[in-house]
Amino acid sequence: MTEEQLRLDDSKYISEEHSPDEIPPGYKKTEVGVIPEEWKVSSLDSIARVTSGKRLPPGRSLTDNITPYPYIRVSDLRWGGVSLNSIKYVPYDLFPSIRQYRIFEEDLFISVAGTLGLVGKIPPPLHGANLTENADRITDITCSKEYLMYYLMSPLVQNVIDSLKTVGAQPKLALTRIRKFVISLPSTEVEQRAIAEALTDVDNLIASLDNLISKKQSIKKATMQQLLTGRTRLPGFKQKWKVETLGKFGSCLRGVSYDPTTDLFTTEMTNSVRLLRANNVQKGIVEKEGLQFVNKNIVREDQILRKNDILLCMANGSRDLVGKTGLFDAEDGYTYSFGAFMGCFRCESKEVNPRFVFYLLNTKIFRDYIRVILSGSSINNLKPIDIEGAEFSFPDYAEQNSIVLVLLDIDYELQALKRRREKLKQIKQGMMQQLLTGRIRLLDKEAV
Repeated sequence: MTEEQLRLDDSKYISEEHSPDEIPPGYKKTEVGVIPEEWKVSSLDSIARVTSGKRLPPGRSLTDNITPYPYIRVSDLRWGGVSLNSIKYVPYDLFPSIRQYRIFEEDLFISVAGTLGLVGKIPPPLHGANLTENADRITDITCSKEYLMYYLMSPLVQNVIDSLKTVGAQPKLALTRIRKFVISLPSTEVEQRAIAEALTDVDNLIASLDNLISKKQSIKKATMQQLLTGRTRLPGFKQKWKVETLGKFGSCLRGVSYDPTTDLFTTEMTNSVRLLRANNVQKGIVEKEGLQFVNKNIVREDQILRKNDILLCMANGSRDLVGKTGLFDAEDGYTYSFGAFMGCFRCESKEVNPRFVFYLLNTKIFRDYIRVILSGSSINNLKPIDIEGAEFSFPDYAEQNSIVLVLLDIDYELQALKRRREKLKQIKQGMMQQLLTGRIRLLDKEAV
C-alpha cells in the first residue's frame, strides 16, 4: 500500500456521517459505543488467557552471556514488538525455577509497570523467552491476534489505561483489570484480519520512513564529520583553515535565575516573557511545547533571545544531556528568555555564520570536549568560559556558508520525511478509530 492508497476509497470502504445520538441502520449501541449489529462485545478473558511474567529470585541477576534462555524486560518492549538490541539472558541454573513464565510467537505482551499498556508481538528469535514480571502474557487467543493487538494499542483501550494511572507511587496495571478490558469484535475472523492487514500496511509505511530517516541521519552525521573538519573540501575552496576559540566570535550568557514560587506563571501574563528550559531543546530543535512564563522584570535585556542565538544545556542531572543545543529562530512575535540551567552562545562577529557554529556544537569534537571538562567534577555544570574556550577549525566566511547550505539541504529533507511520518501516524489513528468500531467497513460481502 502506498501513501496515496491510504485515502479512503468509496469502492472499498463505507462511511456515513451521523449525529452523535443517532444510531444508523445496521448498528447498535454498546458499552464500547456504536458498532455493527453483527459484531460482538467481549471481555479480554473470554477471548484469551492473561498471565503474569516473573522476576528472577532475590539476589540473582541476568547475564550478558548468551544462554538458550533469553529474558524480555520492559526496556526491551516497543509498540508492536520487542527490540533485540540489548537482550539479556537467564543463567542456566535459574531457568528451571521460572520456566513456566515464558512467552511465545503466538502470544501478545502488555506492559503493566513503568510505561503502562505497551502492546506487541513476540519476534521469532524470542519464541519461548522468559517474560518480566512487569509485563503480562496474552495467550490462547481465539480471534485474530493482529486485530486484538491493534485494538489493545488503540485509544479505545489506551484511554482506559490512562484513566487508571495513579499519582505518586509507580503506576501498576492489575492483572484482573486487564482481563476485563472490553473488546468489540467483527463476527468473522476474515473481517478481523482485513482490518489488521490495513493497519499493518500503514505500520509498514511508517517503518520504511523510519528506516529512511535513520539513513539520512547517518548521511548527515558522516557529512558533518567530513565538511566541518576540512577532511573534505567543497569545490572552489583551498584557503587554509584557522584554529580559533568560540570566544573570538561571540559570547556565552547564562540564563535567568528565578524564584519558582513568585517569578513563574502557568499562563502568559502582560508582565511575563516565555521561558525556555532544557526540555524545550530536543535533537537540535527548540520546541515550544511545555513553556513556562517568567516575570519580565527579572530578565536582563541581554537575556532576551535573538534570532540565531544558540541555546545550550549548561547543567543537568544527566551528564549526557549537558551540552545539547538548539538554534533559536522563532519569529512569532513573542518574547523569549531562557532558564538558569541554560546558556546562550550569541555570535557577534561578521566573520562567522551562526548556523555553522551551531553545527560545530553538534559534532563529536564538542561532545568529547565537554566530557573532558566534566570528568574532573561531580557536578554536571558548564561555565560560559567553557563554551567560549572551545576550539575549532574555521574556514573563511564564504566556505562556512557553502558548508551550511549543504547541511541545510539534508536538514530540510529530514524535516520533510518527519512531517510525512507524523502525517501517516495521524492517518493511522484515524483509521484505528474508524475500522475498530466498524464506522468504516472493509467491503467483503461473502465474509461479512
